[in-house]
Amino acid sequence: MQPRSCDYAVRWAVVAGVGVVAQVGLHAFGVSLVAESAWPTALAVGRCLLVVAGFIAFGWAVPRLAHTTAIPVDLTLSAIQLFVLVQAFLPISYLAAALGAGFPPLDDTLSRLDRTLFGYDWDAVAQWLAGRTTIEWVLSTAYFSMPVQAAVLVGLGSIVRPGRQNSEFVWIAITAMALTTAVFVFTPAMGKGGHVAAYLGVLNDIRSGRWTVFDYSRAQGIVTFPSFHTTLALVFVYLAGRVHRWALAVFAPLNAVMLLSIPPIGGHYLIDVAGGGVVAAASVVVVRLARRRMRAAAALLGVAAG
Repeated sequence: MQPRSCDYAVRWAVVAGVGVVAQVGLHAFGVSLVAESAWPTALAVGRCLLVVAGFIAFGWAVPRLAHTTAIPVDLTLSAIQLFVLVQAFLPISYLAAALGAGFPPLDDTLSRLDRTLFGYDWDAVAQWLAGRTTIEWVLSTAYFSMPVQAAVLVGLGSIVRPGRQNSEFVWIAITAMALTTAVFVFTPAMGKGGHVAAYLGVLNDIRSGRWTVFDYSRAQGIVTFPSFHTTLALVFVYLAGRVHRWALAVFAPLNAVMLLSIPPIGGHYLIDVAGGGVVAAASVVVVRLARRRMRAAAALLGVAAG
């Protein structure tokens, strides 16, 4: 349990560090945080931590049943970490857009790459889809399934390999979010709007210097290139495969539909999807290599201590 407890602690330290970077960045840009909008999240996290404390106390009080708390503790802690991580990275994505405001939008270039590399015409696809409500509904449902998929995968991870499966999930999420926001600074674009066109107003305000307040109750994803939806779709399939073949049989087709939905529903260029795929592959590789190195180092230290 000790190495796993250490992993939880390191993950919390990283998540806290992301939160500090977000706060420092908002202050540096003269953007005020609406504190009231963060309270619901803080209260929810506090309640969940009390639940974890209750399970741990039960394990101490009844040692012979302590093993039964492994799944609920891992499930609650992993879910909290992923949720808080998203909340920490939301303002950082806004800061990335602000840092990239000095670069001209790359929409013309991205659109040209779509046509040149893939023969893809976003406007033609959107026009074709407009009169097909059933297909549009299926694509929209898949596109907005991301939170539900994440919750199911966290639950499955805790049941199958508590303390290990969701550790990989959290580290991949941290790596993917860091890579996505870093790339977005240098590849600004307005995107095509799609069904989530509300982000265009926020992005315009940020790029024109009118962004002065960050409100969690109104926060939304604004990253255009690379597509983070693509990254998560591929990561979900990877994690499902790590859980069990039957999970892969469910998540693979669902996320194949999500990938199809990302340009027309999410308003992304097709090249954004390709970029998200590169981020997903890089994140998985980096985390797997890092975890392998850590296990090797721990084994060596164990031998030396022995």
